[in-house]
Amino acid sequence: MVRPIISEIVISKNASFLFLLSSALIIIGSIGISIYITIIRQYSQNHIFGFISLIVVGLLIYAILKYIKHKLIGNAYLLSTNSDWERIFPKEVNETDETYIKIIGKIYRLQDAVNAYLVDEVPENFRIIENSNNWYGKIIHGSTILLKYKVKPVFGTHYFGPLNIDLHDPYGFFTVKLQAPLSAEIKVLPSIIIDPREIVLNLSSRIPGGLSLTNRPGIGIEYFSTRDYIPGDDYRFIDWKATARLRRIMVKDFEEEASLFILIFFLITPNMYRGAYEIAKVVVMSRLISTLSNYLAFRGDIYALGYIVTTYQPIIRFTGYGRGYGHTYFIRNVLSGIPWITNFFFKDVSNEFLSIISGMIRREKTNIIIFTDFNDNIIFAENILSSLFKLKKLGHNIIIIMPHTLLYEEEFIKLELLRRGKEDLIEPALTLHKIYSDNKIAIINEIINLIKNYGFKVICSSPRDTILSIINELELMRRYYGFV
Repeated sequence: MVRPIISEIVISKNASFLFLLSSALIIIGSIGISIYITIIRQYSQNHIFGFISLIVVGLLIYAILKYIKHKLIGNAYLLSTNSDWERIFPKEVNETDETYIKIIGKIYRLQDAVNAYLVDEVPENFRIIENSNNWYGKIIHGSTILLKYKVKPVFGTHYFGPLNIDLHDPYGFFTVKLQAPLSAEIKVLPSIIIDPREIVLNLSSRIPGGLSLTNRPGIGIEYFSTRDYIPGDDYRFIDWKATARLRRIMVKDFEEEASLFILIFFLITPNMYRGAYEIAKVVVMSRLISTLSNYLAFRGDIYALGYIVTTYQPIIRFTGYGRGYGHTYFIRNVLSGIPWITNFFFKDVSNEFLSIISGMIRREKTNIIIFTDFNDNIIFAENILSSLFKLKKLGHNIIIIMPHTLLYEEEFIKLELLRRGKEDLIEPALTLHKIYSDNKIAIINEIINLIKNYGFKVICSSPRDTILSIINELELMRRYYGFV
């Protein structure tokens, strides 16, 4: 519960005019009386009475305005000291959740009923889909005010501003502005675009023999099965009870984990913040990472997330390795905390990149999945790829996820034209965009060819196909190339 603070008193144009009018009447009346008494020295009852009337009217207007202002300020003071305001909302939501925001105000003491206009400061890019974030009506002694509306949140960490309260007198002469400091943070976790069970069904038809088990027979501590003895088996694992029952030598198999070690690394560049908020590459790729980590939890793998924002003072974060849905939640929470920097200058971090990522990988064979667009910079890409090649020579497997810049720009163009109701312009606009993007297409193709020349797997497609392609590679690795 918080209490509002008086921040400003605004005088309307009408009130300002009346104040000037009252001052003018008083001045004219006073000057008129002075002239007649001191200069003309002629007593005229009618004239003197007229000037006195001007002074009286001016004083009366001034007194009425001051009284109205005094009453309104008094009520504002009572409201600021005898009311409590609270914003009720979930501190953490999923990107797909439509969320109700409630503001409750309890008025304990007020001298008179006053007209009030309330406006809640909603985070930028949040879309109000039900009701409104403002309220207008009378506030009376002992009343309770409820402001309730529904928003469609967007990925990231966002902040609600204060509640702005404007109090008006009945004539609209004065406005007392108050602010209830209800500023608060809300975290919006990136959405999971494909359910892991749907992924399993989709990939089972792609991979010969279907998906492999995440656990297999081997040396471990959990019992797996009993089988016939094969020459060379360790006699310590003979199942004597089964041997006596079946009258042939039987041995126990134990369960060996077949989990993959996976590092998801997000190399964030200025290019990834460009475009409409909901389809900016940093947002879309966060959804891909969220979906991938959720699938890895479903499959029981061990995975981590690291990211670096390539600013003059690089922002680095590493989650550490874990498994299960709890770790996926932690990764999604970290993703939601990626700073939204709409304009920042790019810094080439390729010199320190190898040491940063080396501190995140495990000594065992690690599958490193790099999400980046290399800022559409061929030199930067060359430097990063040369560092990754050193890791490849150490036995680590590397997959590079590179969003196609033009595909995202085309999505932005479509979205904007649809919002403006100009669907007929979409096709010619996209045609012009392709004509004027020849240079950018050449750079992107050059980077993709460079990645392939280094022998890395590169995935550059739609979000859904990207996820399926990544997991397809991991499952083939699990089946054919052994386990960590």
